[in-house]
Amino acid sequence: MSQALSLIGWTFLPDMATRFLQNLYYNLTIRAGAPRPQPGHPRWAAHYRRVYILVICIYLAFTIYEADWELQRPANRDYYSLLGVAPSATQRDIKRRYRQLSALMHPDKVDTSSSSSSASFSHNVEQYIRIQTAHAVLADDAKRFAYDRFGPAIQHWTECAIARDFALRGARDLLTYYATGLAALYVLPKLGYFRDGLYWRYIALAALLVFELGAITSARPPWLLDAVVNPLLTRLVNPLVGLVRRDGASGGHPPYVAYQAVALARRMSISLSIALNQLLPMLSADTRTGHVRLRRHGGGSDNDTAKTAASLDELERSVQGVHEEAKHTVQLAATPFLAHGVDADGNDAGNGLALLRERVKRWLVDNTVRSDPMTKAAIHARVTTGRRRREGVPAGAQGNGVRMRMGRGSDRE
Repeated sequence: MSQALSLIGWTFLPDMATRFLQNLYYNLTIRAGAPRPQPGHPRWAAHYRRVYILVICIYLAFTIYEADWELQRPANRDYYSLLGVAPSATQRDIKRRYRQLSALMHPDKVDTSSSSSSASFSHNVEQYIRIQTAHAVLADDAKRFAYDRFGPAIQHWTECAIARDFALRGARDLLTYYATGLAALYVLPKLGYFRDGLYWRYIALAALLVFELGAITSARPPWLLDAVVNPLLTRLVNPLVGLVRRDGASGGHPPYVAYQAVALARRMSISLSIALNQLLPMLSADTRTGHVRLRRHGGGSDNDTAKTAASLDELERSVQGVHEEAKHTVQLAATPFLAHGVDADGNDAGNGLALLRERVKRWLVDNTVRSDPMTKAAIHARVTTGRRRREGVPAGAQGNGVRMRMGRGSDRE
């Protein structure tokens, strides 16, 4: 559940925290009444970019700490720290420590007369049951081998009896996990996610797989865990924590068991992948325009941009070619009408092209007028009226007006 909430937090918490911290920074550093950078200003964008990077780093550290805290909670404590022995303890040490804890925490030996003892009785019983479970697992060599590598989940593997059975069952779960991770690394960039640093994600996944395979197949704990991490915790971190703490309580961070290191590495790999996906574009973002413009470098985005630019250039050249071809075709079609008005190169040498344009323009106007329905109706009405007036008149006959004009002409002669 906490891992799901952490993944959801990566989507909206960085932006919200960045805006809050940026406003808080302006309130603390800019006096009242003085102008402050506003969204859309290059200075505001530069501050937003820096605060965002800081928030991502802090949230990444918090998620790693949360993963470690989840492993070290009292309900999730490993069996070695529950018994108070080191992961390298022998069977004799484990049995001796179990007898000591049984003598102290056995329910029959707990005094329940006082109210405080009655209140803690149920807690002691639960703790005693966990101690018994831890002893039962660590006292069996096969179960201890499986527990060191796969954790408390082996208690549900009832079909396994020897170390080989546990190893095969754990390897099957491991391959399922990494097959799912590999499929996610392949599919998500195709959908537009996690493109930045894709090569390094494959390298990190392969390194994590090698680490887990080494932890499963090796008879000893992983070298990095046994020689570096656990000695650093027991010899440096825990003494420093003891000096800082004022209550004088003993203890500290217990050494990691192999399965805890694997679980922590898995959580760290997921958090690092998400953090790099948000951090890498911000490191090279452009803020000169007043807006944070991300520059994506992974997953072939540069190649896509180059291909898009090349396609646009090719389209522009094609459009220019079609325009020139259409212009040349029009000139060739107009050559017979221009006659001497066109030179050898097809250019207008006189006013022939202007005359052609004027005539074409007049033709278009006349054609538009003649095609108008009102014009057609007027012409039809005029023709019909003329035909009605000439009904019953022989062919070739002239009207009275024509004969009168002809008679007047003969009289004058």
